Formats: sequence, structure tokens, C-alpha cells
Amino acid sequence: MKKLILSILVICCLVIAGCGNATKDVNPVAEFCKDNGGKFKSSSNMCFFDNDIKCDALDFFEGKCAENVVVHNVLSCVNAGGKKTGLNKDQCEFEGFVFVEGLEKINLAECDGYFDGCNNCFVGNNQLVGCTRKFCVEFETPSCVVVDAASETDSSNDVVTDEPKVELTIAEKCGFKAGRWLDAFNECEFITQESCDELGGTYAECESACRHYNDPDMACTTQCVQVCKLE
Repeated sequence: MKKLILSILVICCLVIAGCGNATKDVNPVAEFCKDNGGKFKSSSNMCFFDNDIKCDALDFFEGKCAENVVVHNVLSCVNAGGKKTGLNKDQCEFEGFVFVEGLEKINLAECDGYFDGCNNCFVGNNQLVGCTRKFCVEFETPSCVVVDAASETDSSNDVVTDEPKVELTIAEKCGFKAGRWLDAFNECEFITQESCDELGGTYAECESACRHYNDPDMACTTQCVQVCKLE
């Protein structure tokens, strides 16, 4: 009898211990809503955002109601159909804004260029239209680049502002033309002749991709490279 009671007690302890270790299932739909700045209500399965905007949580999870979502970070930007950008694709561009984790959204309408932490990008019509293709080991903070912060003269009042002019290096100008700068050779690759003329360079429409390699045993691809040679 004592053995029977002891066995029952052991079984009860095991059951209780098992229940104590049980973990609650995570609702991915609810977590996705919260990660994107929404408030999930299980009673209605809805995801609520600021300004009384709401969306069925499952539809939001599947990207079916992006037009109703307040885009405020990289994840919500991607879900709304934004384009990933940056060397590591860790930034997102959507409707004239670039979203970077940990930073305020960047309004491209206020930028003449955009620095993604590694490469310089050209901005046209409030969107990124081309970036340099430099590889970076260390990354800086992405930022809006204003190149027209020059001293301005008001012709009507002859008032001169004292804002300092931002002088760009030739490498930065190459980057804003969506080119790749070769510092050792003073060349800007992959830009148009019009852009090269603006930089004051000599344009070559079809240069060898291996023109700077002196090893005769190195295999070279047959590829035309547009090159702007500068003094």
C-alpha cells in the first residue's frame, strides 16, 4: 500500500514539474504587429496603429494592407513594399524616405545626396538613383548630404548669408554621379559622357576592365568600362 501511495506521489510530482516547464506558444502574427509599432488585440485579432489606423493582424503579417500601415522602421518599410538599400541591405527606401534602425527617418527631399555609411548615393526626384560600389569593413552613420549649402545672395535685398559652402572632393562628385572612383589613377568609372564633361574630365567609352593590371598571366574578362579620366 505504501509503495502504491509513493508511486502516485512520484507521478504527481512529475506531472506538476512538466506543467511548470511548459512554455507558452509565441504568436508570430502578434509579434510581427508589435515589432512594427502596432498594438495587437487578441479579442479582435487586429493590429492598431497611430491615428486610428488598424489592420487585420494576419493580413498585415502577409503584407495585404501595407497602404494602411504607418511606416516607421526598416521592417515596416520592407513590409510596405520598400526597397532594401545599403551595402548590407540593412536600410530601406520608401516613398521619398530612407529608414535606418536607431535613427530618425531621412527625408530625401531635403538631401542633395545620401551617404549610406559606406557609399555615396545620388538623389533624383526624391529617390536614390545610384550609389558608388566601394567595399567597407567599418561603417559610419548614414546621413543626408547637402551640397548646396553655399553662401547665397538675395538679389532683391543684396543680403548675403554666412552659411559655409560644402566643398566636395572629386571622389565625392564621382560618387554623386553614380560612378566608382579609382583614387590611384584619378579615374571615375561607369558614368556618362555628360557627367564626365561636368567633372571636366576626358571620357573613354570602352576601356579594358584589366587596364591597370600588369600581370600577363592574369585572366581578363572582355568587358567595356566607361572611364572618365581627370587631371
